[in-house]
Amino acid sequence: MSQDEPTLVNGSQHETINCWDVAIGKCRQSLRSDRPDEGTMVNPAAGLTEAEM
Repeated sequence: MSQDEPTLVNGSQHETINCWDVAIGKCRQSLRSDRPDEGTMVNPAAGLTEAEM
């Protein structure tokens, strides 16, 4: 991609970032993390019975 080309960048629920060439409507590059869940904070569930977990 060039700095002269109009580019649109979007993210998706699939943990992907896509870089689009606006002039031709084509995805030029897709980026995805090798470790998408790194840094995710998960708190333990509270107030649930063993059967509800």
